[in-house]
Amino acid sequence: MVDRGDRQALQVARAIYIAEEHVPPNDPTITQMVQIKSRQILSEATYLRRASLITLREVVQRLSDLPGQRLLMMVSDGFTLFDTGGGQDTNDLQSVTSRAVRSGVVIYSIDAKGLQPPTLFDASLGNIPNDPRISGYLSAGERDLEKRFPSSG
Repeated sequence: MVDRGDRQALQVARAIYIAEEHVPPNDPTITQMVQIKSRQILSEATYLRRASLITLREVVQRLSDLPGQRLLMMVSDGFTLFDTGGGQDTNDLQSVTSRAVRSGVVIYSIDAKGLQPPTLFDASLGNIPNDPRISGYLSAGERDLEKRFPSSG
């Protein structure tokens, strides 16, 4: 979005760049540097996506030669489907899934972050509501921790 000239995305990217690089906000090169950095990030993400999917495709290929039921579990924090130009590139993903379907290999993908609760229930924020209607959503371990270490909010 930065590369396409989206003003809001550019403002956010500028703010992040200023905070991370400790440059003065009135530096005339910030916009250019932000655009370069966004292209670099997109290029790296594209490379990682392609490498992951090519590796996955090769694993599926090897599994297809084995007898019996073949399952593959992939733990990942995800990847972008944007290419270096900012468009969607699903070719590698379609290639992997097609190969797996044709070969009878089942792929289970698991998000490395795990389940993300709504922020209302995020224990790391220390804002667990003390409401009996809500406390049923918390595990026993979380309730025990809250009793021993009450949030100071």
